[in-house]
Amino acid sequence: MRRHYYDKEKMSTAYCCPVKRRAKRNGKYIYVTHQDECPLETLCELEATMAPVVYVSTKSNPRLYPVIPRGSKRYKELARERSGTERSNSFKKWSYSFEKTQLKSRARRLIWLYFLSVIEHKKAMFKEDAGILTEKEVLKLVFKKLGLD
Repeated sequence: MRRHYYDKEKMSTAYCCPVKRRAKRNGKYIYVTHQDECPLETLCELEATMAPVVYVSTKSNPRLYPVIPRGSKRYKELARERSGTERSNSFKKWSYSFEKTQLKSRARRLIWLYFLSVIEHKKAMFKEDAGILTEKEVLKLVFKKLGLD
């Protein structure tokens, strides 16, 4: 199907068969049949002046019309929180190779994840307190504070 037009009042998009297309001939618009381009190799309605049309409603499309409108204050807050969470997950995955650690039980994985969260939190606190430090210096301070020299 080919996009034909968008109806703002109904909030729907109209799609029509690509075999019959609108063309301008002698100053008038008419629908011309291109039978050789028919994907089914047969026309649905030979005598019809226009191609078959299908309407698709966009009201219920959550990508186009999300529950929380884009650009609103709440949307921006959620996006900020999500990006912080994603940064945290990335830190645990890549800095400490959490995915590659071989822990046999769920409890040990959870304890290790909790430990990494504590380290991440302590690093953030040291960065605030100490100003600008390199990552190695911050890690030394964290491990020293946790008693893991």
